[in-house]
Amino acid sequence: MIGMQDIQAYLPEMEETYKHLHQCPELGFEETETSAYILKRLAEYGIEGRQVARTGILADIQGSAPGKTVAIRADMDALPIEEMSGVPYASQNAGRMHACGHDSHVTMLLGAAHYLKDHPEQFRGTVRLIFQPAEEGFDMNVLQAVCKEGGDMRGGAASMIAFGALEGVDACFALHINGSMPVGTLGVPEERFSASSDIFELTIQGKGGHGSAPEDAVDPTGALAAVIAAYNALPSREVGALDSCSLSIGAIRCGEVWNAIPDSAYVTGGLRTFSNEMRDRVFQRLKEIAEGICTAHRCTASFVRHEGYAPGICNREMAQEMARTARVVLGEKNVTVLPKPMMGSEDVGYYFQKVPGVIGWLGGMTEAGPIPQHNPHFKIDLKALPCGMLVHIAMALDYLNR
Repeated sequence: MIGMQDIQAYLPEMEETYKHLHQCPELGFEETETSAYILKRLAEYGIEGRQVARTGILADIQGSAPGKTVAIRADMDALPIEEMSGVPYASQNAGRMHACGHDSHVTMLLGAAHYLKDHPEQFRGTVRLIFQPAEEGFDMNVLQAVCKEGGDMRGGAASMIAFGALEGVDACFALHINGSMPVGTLGVPEERFSASSDIFELTIQGKGGHGSAPEDAVDPTGALAAVIAAYNALPSREVGALDSCSLSIGAIRCGEVWNAIPDSAYVTGGLRTFSNEMRDRVFQRLKEIAEGICTAHRCTASFVRHEGYAPGICNREMAQEMARTARVVLGEKNVTVLPKPMMGSEDVGYYFQKVPGVIGWLGGMTEAGPIPQHNPHFKIDLKALPCGMLVHIAMALDYLNR
């Protein structure tokens, strides 16, 4: 089995790659410089990459003999956050930051690609490299343009699949850095790993008027207050105690003048669950509740659901294989099977709906202690990079040679 001693020659290049990528963060479907850099690196290794889904990249590495095909996915977009990490290689793009560690994902996959291209005699079959845009989000106008070119309205992963990322693929896996876990550790989901992420918008239409004569107006604020109260009560009253459902109110807008009854009110929020059936049922109730309350308050309700990522579910056998393989290269005590999923969302689950797959959470915590993702102070310990590279290589070799 491959070990840390086998990849030492690749580590200086990995650190250089990471620091370059960290300094040029780009948003979803806008990763033009990132894509160009990836293609440049692949060409240096003798790997031909092709650009799809506007900024995504697909590439294959052939082994010494025919066999199965396994895909390794790395997302590569950043967030609209101003960096405050204090690292000397901080973002040079104002208001943009790799605050979720996708730069490390690209770096680890490029490192693994370099090694695998140098050692085709070590495996049969094919390794498919998937460098994916737009996991964090995207400008809807840009997404619509990508869809006209053949993409998918569900975002980066779904668009890569639409452009053939999984054609001929037998299995898929990925890693995600975690700034709250120690370097050298890996958490592997037992099965479920992430929640759905849907957004709702509700506009309550009333009739504006003077605050001194409410009888001449139709006040939407009473309906708004009643709707919010009902929404906050819904998870505890209509969802089973053993089921998971997170409903949050994110923004409220209604009026700006103290002595005027507003014409309308607006509220938006999100829903996260681990069941598509529950997603649909809760959204149906949100619409019914809003319409019923608004009717009682002589208002009208306009309810819109924006469907986000589906719940993420790993293949149990692939999860067991990742845990088993990682224990060999990282150490028995450094790999944990996670029975509980996170309430965050990840679009890698779309790949796993098509082929057996798994994602692992890789420790990247610095000596300063845990720093959560999506935080302007987020940073990782660069010693996590060879750990991820090693797991990628070991998983590919193990799966293809089994």
